[in-house]
Amino acid sequence: MSSKASKKKISLVDNTILFSLISIVLGLLVGAIALLIAGKDPIQAYSAMIEGVFGKPKYIAWVIIRSTPLILTGLSIAFAFKTGLFNIGAEGQFIIGALVATMVGSAITCNNTCTTYSFNSLFRWSYMGWICRMVKI
Repeated sequence: MSSKASKKKISLVDNTILFSLISIVLGLLVGAIALLIAGKDPIQAYSAMIEGVFGKPKYIAWVIIRSTPLILTGLSIAFAFKTGLFNIGAEGQFIIGALVATMVGSAITCNNTCTTYSFNSLFRWSYMGWICRMVKI
């Protein structure tokens, strides 16, 4: 067996952890440059950002609550791309789905079966997102 066949070409793209860390560092550097151009101190801005996220336990909860819909929207797009579908309307689906879920949730008075209504609202949210997707096709 030749030595060329046994050697694998190592690429930065193949190492996802290293690639992710380099992307984060480059993003922070670009942000620091933009802050410097705007006349602000990047260290002070980044420390305020860290303090705003991890300052108190309730701040962490707020970050999780506000970022969960965006994370789930990104996950839906990633899943669609992995299955071979092309979908560029995730933002509109998210907005219409949230609107319908709000309408359904505000129309229901909560009693002992509140969990059932929550699942019903989630189903309607997903269904309206799907309908908006199908209308675009």
